[in-house]
Amino acid sequence: MYLRLEADKIIKIVERLRDRITERFPAASLCKVAGEFLQLSRDAAERARTIGKPLIPLRVGTALLLLVFFAVLFEIAAGLHVAKGFDSITDIIQAVEASFNIIILLCGGIFFLATLEARIKRKQALEMIHELRALAHVVDLHQFSKDPEQVLGRGGSPPRRYAP
Repeated sequence: MYLRLEADKIIKIVERLRDRITERFPAASLCKVAGEFLQLSRDAAERARTIGKPLIPLRVGTALLLLVFFAVLFEIAAGLHVAKGFDSITDIIQAVEASFNIIILLCGGIFFLATLEARIKRKQALEMIHELRALAHVVDLHQFSKDPEQVLGRGGSPPRRYAP
C-alpha cells in the first residue's frame, strides 16, 4: 500500500506523458498543456519541500509570546491577595467559575499559537493541490470525447456516445 507520493516519480511520469503526447500530436495545443503540467509538477515538488521545512521565525515568535504570557500570568498571580475566608458558598462558586473561565481561555490561546504553523502549511498545501487539480480537470475536459485511435486512423471503433 502506498502512503506517500514521491515527487521525483511523479515528475518522471509527467515527462513520459508529455513526450508521448508530443510524439503523437506534435501540432496540438495539448503539447503546451502537457508542458505546463510538467512545469507545474516541478514547481509543486519544490513548494512541497518548502512547506515541509519548519517556519523557524514563527516558532521562535510563538515561544517568546508564550514565555511572556506565562511571565505576566505569574506576576499577576504573585500580586494577588486572596481573602482568608469566603462569606458564602456563592463567593466560592464565583471564584472557581472565574478561574475555570480564565484557564479555558488560556488553553484556547495556547492551542491557537501551537497549531498556527500547521494551519499555515495546510493552507499552502491545499492551494498547491488546487492548482494541480484545476489543470488536471482542464486536460480531462478537453480530452473527454477524444479517442487517439480514431485520430490516428487505426481504430475501427464507432464514436462514443455519452448519455445526457
